[in-house]
Amino acid sequence: MTAAADLKNLEAAYSQVAPKLKACSKSNFNWDWLTPLNNLERSYLQEGNYQAAEPLARERLRILTLTFGQDGNSASAMTNLADILLKLNKLDEAEQLFKSSLSINKQESHVYGQPPPNFGCQHVSRQLTGLGHVYLKRGKAQDAELYFRENYDLAVREEQERPRAIYTPQASLELGKCLQESGKTREAMVLYEKVVDLPVNAHSQTAKAAVLRDYAALLKSTDKSGKAGQAARLLEQAKKLEDSHKAMNRSQLDY
Repeated sequence: MTAAADLKNLEAAYSQVAPKLKACSKSNFNWDWLTPLNNLERSYLQEGNYQAAEPLARERLRILTLTFGQDGNSASAMTNLADILLKLNKLDEAEQLFKSSLSINKQESHVYGQPPPNFGCQHVSRQLTGLGHVYLKRGKAQDAELYFRENYDLAVREEQERPRAIYTPQASLELGKCLQESGKTREAMVLYEKVVDLPVNAHSQTAKAAVLRDYAALLKSTDKSGKAGQAARLLEQAKKLEDSHKAMNRSQLDY
């Protein structure tokens, strides 16, 4: 089946449930009705069609807010919509949604059965980095840094006693790129250096590889004479991580 035919089938499936979604209420909500919407939106996002994805994300937010109020379900829908609006440069609404979902998750999320608020990086990372990118797009790197640094500090604190990092590599990459926007190249390099020997979870291999590639580029640009060998070793290490991640994806193992 071609991609176009597959998309047509997804659109047809959504059209079947759209009237039910429009008429649904708190008393008759059915999670299964959202599946065709989710599948179609995911397809639009994969092809970069954010304009088509936006009304679907708005519909999900409307339904989950109607059904659950201001809770983790609606917060997740807010974040999904905010991500799309960020891509479309609708920054004011994206900022408002990121902040609303961040506030909800900070109050409602909890870790290991402890009472809220006791949120972890997994609960707030998308909102913090999303807000950082909103401010970067506005050319306000110093304001953006506050959000990226909060995310980074949370990731480091959460993973201090873990044998393998899950969140720190991506948090380092986000903060490092922001620091470079502010002209803090040396600080970014110090941050990246901490990731070089960091043992990583399988899910964070590509994030660590991206850090290593960015670090290698900085080494080449700031000290072309003395760091070429180190940069080459970083690029070799990055490729090994990327190849390992591809192999695991091909194996279809639940890692």
